Amino acid sequence: MTAAFTVRRVETLRPRIQEIADGLLDELGRVGADGSPVDLVAAFGCPLPITVIAELVGVPVADRDAFCGWWAIIIHASVHPADAYLRAAEDMVAYVRRLISDKRRAPAGDLLSALIEVRDGGDRLSEEELGSMVFLLLVAGHETSVNLISGAAHSLLSNPEQLRLVRDEPDRLPAVMEEQLRYDRPKQVPVPSAGDHSRR
Repeated sequence: MTAAFTVRRVETLRPRIQEIADGLLDELGRVGADGSPVDLVAAFGCPLPITVIAELVGVPVADRDAFCGWWAIIIHASVHPADAYLRAAEDMVAYVRRLISDKRRAPAGDLLSALIEVRDGGDRLSEEELGSMVFLLLVAGHETSVNLISGAAHSLLSNPEQLRLVRDEPDRLPAVMEEQLRYDRPKQVPVPSAGDHSRR
């Protein structure tokens, strides 16, 4: 995994992530310009990580709405019927397998293509492991980011003095996020892998 997920690859994502975040914040400001309340999670927390992860892995734009529908059911399985959960999990696993097949036929500059190259070159990841890794990146990577964004906003808004300090000294923000991860971690329960959905 580390052979494909390098520091250099992550660093090359920074400008694009900033661009996505700026665009979402601009829209958030436009919607709330008249003083109307805005939903931070719906307008920023959810679309930022899903867009970043989808681009990172190489999920085509046309497929992202379907993925979001599966994700919403899988992550919140306890409020959905068991058959709906199983359908969503099976559909997502089938999609990931098709995506792997597509990337193998036509590699691109995304993480999934790099993982396939590592897998096919040295047989270090089995087909099931590769699918499970993609599944985990798509599901867990999105959920934790949403929770971190909303949790950090809640923590700062609940502590006005700390919020004022960060606004006055933005260089403190990295330390604030490290403390947020310790104070209220964004994931409390494990996420099943691609092969676990049948044992729910």
